[in-house]
Amino acid sequence: MEMSYSLEITNAIKEFLEGKGWKYSFNEKQGKFKYRVSIKSRIKKLDCFILVRKDDYIVYGQAPFGVSEDYEAVPKLAEFICLINNGLARADFDLDIRERAIRCKTYVDCAGGIIPNNEMVKRSISIPV
Repeated sequence: MEMSYSLEITNAIKEFLEGKGWKYSFNEKQGKFKYRVSIKSRIKKLDCFILVRKDDYIVYGQAPFGVSEDYEAVPKLAEFICLINNGLARADFDLDIRERAIRCKTYVDCAGGIIPNNEMVKRSISIPV
């Protein structure tokens, strides 16, 4: 079975996380990192994951609580997220209605054989946080 993600990008991200001493898990079948970050805010912790693909990777930061099950509130929440996203250049927020989650997301293009260096990985991870 062919790997559906880049081993080189994966290794660059592993190198960064291990260099910082961060604890993480990696799902080899999905090419997905998971880790948790403590932050100085009311939220306290942020669940993060990185999805590595063949020519890019996506970093997600998600608060460890869900959106209300009141589906009548979803259109207002979706409108609010659109307002937040207006003008954001390096990230955006999305609403996953099925998982009832709001996430901040950033995308890193590695097309053409680009392997992210530590500074690129650091910036991409820090944006959602």
